[in-house]
Amino acid sequence: SVMLQTQQEANSFSLGYTLDVGRFGNSSDDNFVDQKVLGQAVLGLTSRSTLKLMPEYMVGHDDRGSTFGAATTVPNTWSSSGLNGAFTYGSEDATGKFLLDLGFSDRSYQNNRTVTTAYDRSLNNVGGTFYLNVFPKTSALLSVKYTGIAYKLATSTLNSTEQRVLVGAKWEATEQSSGEIKVGQLQKK
Repeated sequence: SVMLQTQQEANSFSLGYTLDVGRFGNSSDDNFVDQKVLGQAVLGLTSRSTLKLMPEYMVGHDDRGSTFGAATTVPNTWSSSGLNGAFTYGSEDATGKFLLDLGFSDRSYQNNRTVTTAYDRSLNNVGGTFYLNVFPKTSALLSVKYTGIAYKLATSTLNSTEQRVLVGAKWEATEQSSGEIKVGQLQKK
């Protein structure tokens, strides 16, 4: 992995690349080369608001036998691209803080197309989290997220939606130690 980072006043930028190579001595058909390119731009718009943009591009694989399709002689390979964004309003020491996040990703399979055509899909999500300071460096939170999953094959019956509602707490014990806990419900239709 390699990551480049820079910061200019209230803005920061990073670009990362990860290469994961797997070689099997007794099963060369299962060899793989996965790659990820991840970016991040954090823009300090005002003293109380930030905008975070996170583009990504990945090339990966599914291990043989890990999907619910017909068996293939080599792993299914795919490419995925997406963009996620988050807008935060409220300073760290404010009584309340709100986070709005949006994102999409698109995954297309590259081989074994007689089987993997049915796996091509896109995801769209929108969510929000409200943080309420209850103690110094400790906030209660309420998070709601909606995800739409759309398969590209017109005859697919796998299209679905997911709704998550979570409550929890976030704390910072020291500058090096922090935590977050959430419990809630996920409903998939």
